[in-house]
Amino acid sequence: MSTPNRLLLLPLLQGLSKEELLQIAGRVRFNFHNRSRSEVIVSQDCPCRSLFIATAGELCVQRTSNVGDFVLSEWFPTPFVIQPEALFGWRTHYTHTIVCATDVSLLEIDKDAVRDVLFHYPAFRISFLNQISYTVQRQEQSLWREPEGSLYGRFCHFLLQRCLRPAGRKELKIRKKDLARHLNASIRYVAPFLHNLQAQGKIELTRGYLRIPSMERLLNAQT
Repeated sequence: MSTPNRLLLLPLLQGLSKEELLQIAGRVRFNFHNRSRSEVIVSQDCPCRSLFIATAGELCVQRTSNVGDFVLSEWFPTPFVIQPEALFGWRTHYTHTIVCATDVSLLEIDKDAVRDVLFHYPAFRISFLNQISYTVQRQEQSLWREPEGSLYGRFCHFLLQRCLRPAGRKELKIRKKDLARHLNASIRYVAPFLHNLQAQGKIELTRGYLRIPSMERLLNAQT
């Protein structure tokens, strides 16, 4: 498949005609990068100056809590648009760190080109707005979701409020006493609760880490 045809399959560029894409290519520089496994693409709290679209490979998306007591990691397949909501607004900084889980191919488009050129094309503008709207709507829905009274329900709620999507593989780097505080529970109950989840195959525990092989399985068990 030719490069223009591959680009037309990417998020935000879908809906553009081949002629429109060729027009854009004459005005906008598309930068292609290859990044190696474990390489950091963007870092939490750093300024966002470009639009990145990961076109191949797998990404690990990480977020450190404001007080540094835990780190939540999620794994995403490609194609994947890296935080387009960070390009504009009152705080144009990344809220997550994006790491290559495998070798990754990237398309980079300068912020000025997005604003001055791509927004003039309705297909791109609508796709961009849809992406931002989905992010905002999902975050608002999460804020208003009430946790269940059980420890299991509060644990799932804690994860759902912080995940970018309620599916896939997750990893939580946290001490049991800190998790107990976030769940408003005593560590004497949280520790056996986690070991029981591990015995059921829903999570995996190692020192300081809690791994969830399938968020779907964890949530289905809740219902």
